[in-house]
Amino acid sequence: MDIPLSLFDLLFTCFVVSIVCYLVCYKRRLMFGSIVILFLMITGQFIFFGSHSLDSWMGYIKLICELVFGLGAVIGFSLLSRRLQVSYLSAFTLFVNIAVLGNIAMMIVIPSEGTYRGLTSKVTCILLVVWLIQEIIKNRWRTTQYQNGFFLFNSVPLAWIFSHCIYRIGLITLPIFDSYRYILLEPISLVLMYVFYRIHKAGHPVRFYFGLADTVAVSTLAIAEQFLGWLAPLRMPASEVIHFSQNQLDMMVVPIQMGVAVFALRAIVNNLRHSPVSLSLKHQ
Repeated sequence: MDIPLSLFDLLFTCFVVSIVCYLVCYKRRLMFGSIVILFLMITGQFIFFGSHSLDSWMGYIKLICELVFGLGAVIGFSLLSRRLQVSYLSAFTLFVNIAVLGNIAMMIVIPSEGTYRGLTSKVTCILLVVWLIQEIIKNRWRTTQYQNGFFLFNSVPLAWIFSHCIYRIGLITLPIFDSYRYILLEPISLVLMYVFYRIHKAGHPVRFYFGLADTVAVSTLAIAEQFLGWLAPLRMPASEVIHFSQNQLDMMVVPIQMGVAVFALRAIVNNLRHSPVSLSLKHQ
């Protein structure tokens, strides 16, 4: 593995993220136009140069979902007039809730490829989804709002955010994640969350910005994977970069995954105890 070239790759990816962050904060029309151009480029590349195999189709659909229906939808809605935003906020919120829960729940079907951490990650993922549904229900599914163009998602506690980050760090050690670039996902998501919070200065909790931050991070890394093809010889799983065997990774990751699962289960139980239904039953 070429260490200098790999470091340059990671730094260049961070540079691209910083540009996207700037566009999202200050030049949303330019950002939306860039998304349209990227969509046309990706689609043209797939149509004329893609293998059209099942894996190729799945990769294309995943990329379009992250770019167009993820970042594109968030930025596009921010460009609508205030009147249209108010009129269609309920429908957009429903779309966001389904997309958020579906995107996380989709991780359940990631192949474990004979690893124990692949199995424990499924359990952890299910519990995180249930916990998030409870938090969304607390807000009566009214989870989104826009203020000065910033997308805000109000239903993720900081405890859930950090639990999800720890879970996903273990997840990307699975062999199916064939690029070390994914190691940037969690640091970028957390840093962008704080950056958006500081730039917006609207008095909202920092956790409100995780939805926008993670959308930007996931979409940008997906685009980096698509267009930095000249670094293809460096594509390799993160597990190979850190030089641990699959058994060693299992021994390290499984306890962490199970710790997150126990923490999520405790949060779920606490939410059930403090739900309106349980409180009403106590008074009876």
